[in-house]
Amino acid sequence: MSSLWFILQALILKKYPAVLILVSFYRFFVTIQSGLASLILVKDPSAWSLKPDICLFAVLYSAVVGTALCTSAVAWCLQRTRPVYVSMFKPLAVVVADVIDVIFLGQVLHLGSLVGAAVIITGFYAVIWGKAREEKLHEDSGEGQWSESSSESTPLLQSAK
Repeated sequence: MSSLWFILQALILKKYPAVLILVSFYRFFVTIQSGLASLILVKDPSAWSLKPDICLFAVLYSAVVGTALCTSAVAWCLQRTRPVYVSMFKPLAVVVADVIDVIFLGQVLHLGSLVGAAVIITGFYAVIWGKAREEKLHEDSGEGQWSESSSESTPLLQSAK
């Protein structure tokens, strides 16, 4: 689902390059959806109380770093590259989480996790290699990096003479 969002976000950013407004709308609607789902799924009212301890810090950190900063970075990357590149980094988060679990939490690394990480990394580099090769073929044929890049040399407003 997030790959579909990256493609949609890239299309929106081409026409309307206001990253912060797009991220704000996205986060607003995700908050509404999450809140409604949480109200339906969590029936115990005491589960909603936060005391000023490590739990409150974890929620605030997750809100600031995990959502706002991450979504802004993804939107910025989408402006610079294509959606394929941005969506390819999503599976790497699983591999990074496994490595962090082993290093900091002392979790046991299972064979399935190793095989999964190997498949994810192989797929990641295969797509990056294929995209680099595709761009090289486009550059060799004289088309430039992307087909839309030829329109960058024409002015936005042409005088009608």
